Amino acid sequence: MTIDVPEGYESLGLALGEAVAQAARGKGADRHAEKGEKFSDQLIMSIPKRLGPGGECFCLGQAAKKIFESRRLAPAPARAELLGAINYIAAAWSLLGGTESVFTPEDAGGFMPLFAEGESVKYAVQGKWEPAKYVGVDPAGKHVVRVGSSFIHLDESLVRKV
Repeated sequence: MTIDVPEGYESLGLALGEAVAQAARGKGADRHAEKGEKFSDQLIMSIPKRLGPGGECFCLGQAAKKIFESRRLAPAPARAELLGAINYIAAAWSLLGGTESVFTPEDAGGFMPLFAEGESVKYAVQGKWEPAKYVGVDPAGKHVVRVGSSFIHLDESLVRKV
């Protein structure tokens, strides 16, 4: 798999590539995987699944621990620790249904959606929060919700999770 790294994002692409290498061939593979075991079958993924709903918080807690630990280390080991944090965050992303891209810049005019399409949300209207279904982002960056057969375009601050 390759990813297209836009100009100006090379350092991000390098960090993400290094995180994958650490998980597949470095410390992650050495300490956390059985020989030939896929990432999706390793403890980083199976423990949260066993914990049930909210299990991804295990991964986020591990990532936070690694971030704090990195602050006490010299630069090279700190960077290695942060790669582990990236991998734990990636595991949480995957556990939250990360099987396909949630960001489609062509469809959203370069703006990122706040929620999954069809997710129940609330939107502010006349000082009250009313229920709606989240649709996505329009090319102007407004968040679109559906109420019945109507579509309403709103600023980010006017949409929230139920």
